[in-house]
Amino acid sequence: MIRADLAKGLLNGAVLPDAVRAVLVQAQAEPGEQSDVAPAAAPVETEVETLAETIDERLHRVRHDARLGRRVNELPRLIGRAVRQIQDDVAAQRDGLCQGNEPQHGHPSYRPPAELRREIEARHATCVFPTCNQPSRRCDLDHTRAWRPGTPGITCRCNLAPVCRRHHRTKQSPGWRLHQIWPGLLVWTTPSGAWHIVRPERQ
Repeated sequence: MIRADLAKGLLNGAVLPDAVRAVLVQAQAEPGEQSDVAPAAAPVETEVETLAETIDERLHRVRHDARLGRRVNELPRLIGRAVRQIQDDVAAQRDGLCQGNEPQHGHPSYRPPAELRREIEARHATCVFPTCNQPSRRCDLDHTRAWRPGTPGITCRCNLAPVCRRHHRTKQSPGWRLHQIWPGLLVWTTPSGAWHIVRPERQ
């Protein structure tokens, strides 16, 4: 139901954040349909799939427009800007759902609690770098945005992902970027402007 409503809004021309907000408001206004709404801790699988498809379509459009404008050399910057815009568009909804009923979004310390670590490892059984099969229990639990007190880089399910030591170094190399658009939904961008979308294996 949520996916259908979201798709309908997007097809009618609504921008992604407005479409997501409308679906969430409708779900809260209809108590009889609360079973269709995911727990506050994480989005339902259909919402993740819809958002991933939207990201993929938008990035394809950016690449197409860059080629038409003969700005292929600027592609990495254009892709990065598009991903950041998508991330900003859904930030409020993502943070609200992630926080749920908790009085504070995330944990104040750098090291995540054991329960949160188990949740992240269950969400991704392996390193989130595309093609890497290193088990998540052997990976660093990486803050997608660098952790600093009082910044967006908090210790939370929407900012943590298992990354093996090798690909942790790759992430920090020039030209590479990793964005976590939604809890468990990540986008890698390479120095050449290619992108790879990584979906959570379990909500």
